Amino acid sequence: MNKSKLIVPLVILLNAYPPLTTDMYLPALPQMSIEFGISVTIMNLTLMLFFLFFGISTLVFGPLSDKYGRKPMLLIGIGIYIFSSIMCVFSNEILSLITFRVLQAIGGGAPIAISMAIVKDLYEGKQREKILAIASSLMMIAPIIAPFIGSWLLSFSDWHSIFITLTIISIVSLVGVLIIEESNNNKINKSIIQSISNLAHLMKNIKFSYYIIIFTIAFMPVFGFVGGASDIIISGFGESKFMFSIYFGINAIFAVLGPIVFIILSKKIKPNIIISLALLAQVISGIFIIYIGSYDVLLFLIMIIPGTIAIGMTRPPSMNMILEEAKDSSGAASSLMSFFIMLIATIGVLLISLEWDNRAMVYGILMLGTGLFTFILWSLFNKRIALYNRE
Repeated sequence: MNKSKLIVPLVILLNAYPPLTTDMYLPALPQMSIEFGISVTIMNLTLMLFFLFFGISTLVFGPLSDKYGRKPMLLIGIGIYIFSSIMCVFSNEILSLITFRVLQAIGGGAPIAISMAIVKDLYEGKQREKILAIASSLMMIAPIIAPFIGSWLLSFSDWHSIFITLTIISIVSLVGVLIIEESNNNKINKSIIQSISNLAHLMKNIKFSYYIIIFTIAFMPVFGFVGGASDIIISGFGESKFMFSIYFGINAIFAVLGPIVFIILSKKIKPNIIISLALLAQVISGIFIIYIGSYDVLLFLIMIIPGTIAIGMTRPPSMNMILEEAKDSSGAASSLMSFFIMLIATIGVLLISLEWDNRAMVYGILMLGTGLFTFILWSLFNKRIALYNRE
């Protein structure tokens, strides 16, 4: 087999680590909180700390992959992930589970940070944007099937089997990494400290920093949904675990459509305009969730769909813009992108996990607030760039 043909499927699998590691065991969270005798808020620490340490991990693995290569860092990270997943299987109290979830996050930071750097290594311009759109769309299959896999496993086993499945998936990705060739042919000749200091250098780039801030904040509702969906649908609306998987999967299908819609529209409309329209759609979706969708599960699902598509539409152009500013530090850029997304994810899960009377309405407020805030930032930034270009 041509090893190059494995790149896109492998990038998709590596990008799927976060949704697989979180979404697969979402159906088990209510039951796990009962089993461990803890509140939903405490149980969600396994999500919040995972996102936090996942983000921190990317800040290390990305720059190191610029220095030592993509493959060595991937092998180390996935190796840590495999070990910690196995240890999660044998965790029967919340402290050990949280501990190994943190270690799992540290290992899982490597795949997500380095996968985008591999795309930057191998593709350029419009081709890279197309690959990013395809990868973004196809990797959303993970959050579609993950809850179904989790619910199916729970139908004849318990939550331990979910971590066994994650172990098997990570071993498959490890084999894929062993097969492919190293993509980084321009390793930087700097010390480890200097390599990691590239992060600060990149953040001094005004355009890079704006893109990172704007587009990661826009992603907050995605992770708010991950953290609150099971409680909203199962506990709030009284649906079964299986129906939760159905609703979660339907929403994820529309997330897949987001990048596809972008590809179609980008043939006639400039990416900047598409992003503006998507952010406005996110605002409108948030308003409808608050006033219509927070009292009925079907209406809730219908109202979140426009926002889900809109967020998916911004992913390919935003990632391409961020990587375009990186030049020879694609590993560091990918790390920063992943870190800020995970930081925003932690905040999103924390906000939705607080003791709210109506979490569905809170999700609508989250969708509206982030959409409006990022639309304003995006509009102001575009005006600033336009003035700069005239000068």
